[in-house]
Amino acid sequence: MSKILGIECAGASLSVAVLEDEKTLAFELVTAPSGYPEILVPTVQKVIKQAGLNYGDLDLIAAGRGAGSFTGVRIALATASAIAMVTDKPALGVSNFAASAFMIDEKTRAAADMIIAAIETRRADLSIAAFA
Repeated sequence: MSKILGIECAGASLSVAVLEDEKTLAFELVTAPSGYPEILVPTVQKVIKQAGLNYGDLDLIAAGRGAGSFTGVRIALATASAIAMVTDKPALGVSNFAASAFMIDEKTRAAADMIIAAIETRRADLSIAAFA
């Protein structure tokens, strides 16, 4: 069984989750106009505690690597990297586009020639990626 800590800060909110295989053990969503550097680590600690785990129990630390807020992506990746170094666990950057495309059910993905993932930016434009 794999226990994964997921961190996402690229959008208008911050989210942290702990998953065991495909089951969510704990999740926290925080919407704040600013202050993610001060909020993230306490939120990670809270979620790990809610999951009934310690940092050493994790098997993987994953963080969103964009598209999105440059500062948010840096905060998520730096935090995930630091936790991975301290726990000697692997870290993984996950594309928000790939995560969005993966949310489509498996049958639809298999039948599609192409999947287009679009993420609205804070400047009211779209960032777009295509998956064959």
